[in-house]
Amino acid sequence: MKAKLININANEISKVKKTRFENVKAKIKVSYDYDKNNLLNLNYLIKVGDNNYDYLITKCQYEISEYNYSLDEKIVLNQAIDLLHERIEMLLSLLTEEMGIKLQD
Repeated sequence: MKAKLININANEISKVKKTRFENVKAKIKVSYDYDKNNLLNLNYLIKVGDNNYDYLITKCQYEISEYNYSLDEKIVLNQAIDLLHERIEMLLSLLTEEMGIKLQD
C-alpha cells in the first residue's frame, strides 16, 4: 500500500498573544472519498487548540494506491490510517513547534 500527499492546507486561526499555552490538544478527524478516477482518498482535519480557541487548522488529503482491492473497504481504511499515523504525528509536531505550541502527551 502506498500513500501520497496530494493536498495540504494549514491556517493559523487565532492570533492570541500568549507566551504559555496550556491544555492544548490536537483533535483529528479522518474521512474518505473516491476521486473521479475511483482512487481512494483519506482526508484529515486536524484542529489544535484549547477549550476556548483553535490555534491551527490543518487539512490534508492523501491518495491511497497499490492496496489489495479484494479486501473489505473497512480493512483497507484501517491499514491506510495505520500507515499514515506516524506521518501525521510528524507533520503536526513540525507545525505546532513552528508556532511555539507544545502539545500535551
